[in-house]
Amino acid sequence: MMRLRLAATIAALVAAVPFGMAQDQNDQTRAKERQSQLDAVIQDFVKARKEAYAAMRQAKTADEKSAAEAKLPKEADFLPRVHKLIAGGATDDVAAEALAFALFGLRTEDEKVFDALS
Repeated sequence: MMRLRLAATIAALVAAVPFGMAQDQNDQTRAKERQSQLDAVIQDFVKARKEAYAAMRQAKTADEKSAAEAKLPKEADFLPRVHKLIAGGATDDVAAEALAFALFGLRTEDEKVFDALS
C-alpha cells in the first residue's frame, strides 16, 4: 500500500512538471504582449505630441496655433488603453509602468488610475 502511494505521488509530480513549465511560458508570453501594448501606447503618445509641437512651432496665425494645440494628445485617447493594462488589479511591472505613464505623461486625475495605485 505504501509503495502504491509513493508511486502515485511520483507520477503526479512528474506529470505536474510539464504543466508548470507550460504555465510559465504562457505567463511570459502574456507579459511580453502586455509590454508590447504599453510600448505602443507610449510610442503613439510621443508621436502625437511631437507632431503637435511641430505644428505649433510652424503656426503663424492664432487659428493655426489653435489647430496645432488641438492636435496635442488627449487623456481620453489613451486612458482606455491604460485601463486595459491595469484591469483586474494587475500588479506586475507593466501595470506599474502604465500607471506611471498615466500620472506623469497624461497627467491624469482619473479615478480608476488612483484606485489602482491604492
